[in-house]
Amino acid sequence: MNTLDLLKKIGADFEIEKRDSYFYESEDKLKLVPRHSVIVRTDTNVALSVMGSDYGVSQYRDTVSFLDEIIAEGSVTIKHGYILDEGAKLYIMMQGNEAITLCPGEQIESTFIVSTSHDGTGAIGIMYAPTYAPLNIILTPLGKGELRMRHKVHIEQRVKNAKLAIKRIFTYTNTYRNSFKQLVNIKPTEEQARTYFKMVIEGESTRAENIKAKIFDLWLTSPLTSNFISCKGTLFGCLMAVAQFADYYKVVRKSKIRSDDDARIYSSLDGEGAKMKAEALSWAISCADKGFIGRR
Repeated sequence: MNTLDLLKKIGADFEIEKRDSYFYESEDKLKLVPRHSVIVRTDTNVALSVMGSDYGVSQYRDTVSFLDEIIAEGSVTIKHGYILDEGAKLYIMMQGNEAITLCPGEQIESTFIVSTSHDGTGAIGIMYAPTYAPLNIILTPLGKGELRMRHKVHIEQRVKNAKLAIKRIFTYTNTYRNSFKQLVNIKPTEEQARTYFKMVIEGESTRAENIKAKIFDLWLTSPLTSNFISCKGTLFGCLMAVAQFADYYKVVRKSKIRSDDDARIYSSLDGEGAKMKAEALSWAISCADKGFIGRR
């Protein structure tokens, strides 16, 4: 699968254009907004954002086409993709050949997210995001393997930068190999597990205590953890319990322009859920290295 195949599959092969922006100066009189343009999908006439008039339009097919050269070399493949907010955001999940085997049939895949948008919130991003394959849970290590490029960078430079980022991502996979295996080999007591969850979930409010109790219950009883050797009764299972909560149970921020499904996907990949998973991974590694020492 190449990038154009993916864009067609997920409905992101549309085009955008800039149009003039107007406001109602009075009840029946429109006036042009100077130095601003509306970014509009040409297939649906949906306005995706308002940008400065000098904003350079780049179609998704052109923005991410640099990945095809890397895909052709055989080191990575496209796993899947998402479009959010009626097409304003695009995420492509890529997978490398490297993997971390935790137990027979239970692996951490070397995956990363390529993101871009038509809403002006960011340039092209490449972020390390290893995936626990049995549960298809994406983790987001804090500040690791992330590169951002401007849309205007020439495609040859994008390819060069992306190759450097992917090389770094494979390095991170090897760096985390021992850490993930260490988490699988640690079997915390129930008291230690509760200590870990207190590290991840701040506060002692009723809401915070309910979240800790829910995650503890997921660790002990959820079939999504108890059915896998790497998760059952392990510190890695504690991490996966937090990740399950972040992906499936956490209340996500909604808005008038974002559907419930989009809000949950955004939270898991780039928002509050992603941050919670990153914190959980950081604390799990800290507990493995230093013991259950309480909050810093």
